Amino acid sequence: MTPRLQNIASHRIVLRLIEHKLRTPLIVYHTDLSPAYLRELYKEMHGESPKAGRVPEAQNILSSRMRVIEASLLMNLYLRYADREGARRAIQIEPLVDAYDAYLQIRAGMADKNLLDINEAWVLARQYRSEELSASRCAPCAAVFFTVPDQKVETNCPACGVQAGAGGAADEPEGETSWTDVHGQVVLAF
Repeated sequence: MTPRLQNIASHRIVLRLIEHKLRTPLIVYHTDLSPAYLRELYKEMHGESPKAGRVPEAQNILSSRMRVIEASLLMNLYLRYADREGARRAIQIEPLVDAYDAYLQIRAGMADKNLLDINEAWVLARQYRSEELSASRCAPCAAVFFTVPDQKVETNCPACGVQAGAGGAADEPEGETSWTDVHGQVVLAF
């Protein structure tokens, strides 16, 4: 790809991240663009300045059974789009935004009460990279779900209630599922 085409492609990703309202410092982290320029783009796109503040902690994201299900759906999508080994070394921003778009499409028409935002998706990907977020497969129901140390809810399977770890680690989501992505690929094994 030529440098000009590569520049256009990276700006498309930046626009998608701004569209989803990823925090400016996180976009700066993944690009060579200045915070002032990104804030200007954000204001132009949304008609308001971007929100300031810290990103949430993973323990706060996984605060209920439904939020664990939401996070598991999103992370299963991310690991389908990302290079699995690479996702342990660095946050793969393009696969993350692709996974987030697919997540929103799957969730279209459902209640937004437990919907994750792009900043929470980024935190989960960061925690996966640092190996603080781990996948477990439930032996009885085959659900692949994600947990972090010290999360606010028990580390039981959100589908059937069996304690995490009873089925062993599961970095490879597979099996039957009730949710599929836009290409018909299964993404959550329930």
